[in-house]
Amino acid sequence: MVVKTGQSCSLLSTRSFALHSQQHGISGEDSDFIEIKIVINENKLLLVTRNAIPTVAADKNLVSGIGLQNTLNRLELCYKNQYQLNVSQENGVYSTQLEIDL
Repeated sequence: MVVKTGQSCSLLSTRSFALHSQQHGISGEDSDFIEIKIVINENKLLLVTRNAIPTVAADKNLVSGIGLQNTLNRLELCYKNQYQLNVSQENGVYSTQLEIDL
C-alpha cells in the first residue's frame, strides 16, 4: 500500500480500532473472535471491526471509553465532516464501521 500525504491520520485512526478489538475481544473464552476488514479505494477508506464482548469482567482500566473519545477527537481534527462512524453492541458482539473520505 502506498500512503499519500494526508493519509497518515486515517492509518492512525484504524490502528485505534484494531487495538480495541484485540484488547476487548480476547479474554480466553471459547467464543472469542476478532474480525477486521479494511478496504481502500481511490477516495475512501472503509474499516469494519467486530469482536466478541467478553462475559467475564474486564479490567476497569480498559473500559473507560477514553480511547474511543480520543479517536473521535482525532477523526474530527483530521477529517471534520468527511467521515462517518457507527458503533454498536448487539448479541454479544461489538462492531464499528468507519468510512473516511480521503
